[in-house]
Amino acid sequence: AMLFDGPDAVIHGLRRDALFIDMSSISPIATQGFAEKVAAAGAHYVDGPVSGGEVGAKAATLSIMAGGSDAAFARAKPLFEIMGKNITHVGRAGDGQIAKVANQIIVALNIEACAEALLFASKAGADPEKVRQALMGGFASSKILEVHAGRMIQRTFNPGFRIALHQKDLNLALQSAKALGLSLPNTATAQELFNACVANGGAAWDHSAMVRALELLANHEVA
Repeated sequence: AMLFDGPDAVIHGLRRDALFIDMSSISPIATQGFAEKVAAAGAHYVDGPVSGGEVGAKAATLSIMAGGSDAAFARAKPLFEIMGKNITHVGRAGDGQIAKVANQIIVALNIEACAEALLFASKAGADPEKVRQALMGGFASSKILEVHAGRMIQRTFNPGFRIALHQKDLNLALQSAKALGLSLPNTATAQELFNACVANGGAAWDHSAMVRALELLANHEVA
């Protein structure tokens, strides 16, 4: 609201032809409205949400998903290159946010899949770490299986990306899906598992701790 609404909004101070870059993770639908307001003020809007977490930010290896005109993206790209390595111009203003929401859906569902697989393996009597190693050599291999499944086994849930933040992103996904008349049933399930973690004091846990909600349902821990 401070940026776009009211007599003291930041947008009133934009110079003509200025470049407005928004790197927060917010609603794609709202972003398109913000871009229209910036354009009406004679300036240019680029949305550039990121993926890669704290580690990527510190190492300047973030993935940046940008939306905006070709000309605006060209102006923003040198700044993005200071912060990230994988920089993609997805399309129009708001498309960067769409890509970020899609990213968060994929990450959440992969975490859920790894959690269920390891819980199954452990409950059935297999060594979950040996199972993880075996799967890393096949078609199920993924960054989530490598990193987050390892955290589930090692019980290291200090936050790299907090559950509360992933909840926010899945809320954006589900709210946008509702506005689009779209059903995302597995995204909704992942959000409910995060909700269960928060109800048990886990808002600040790493999102790999989603496994704890499934462990409560199974009355069994992965490791």
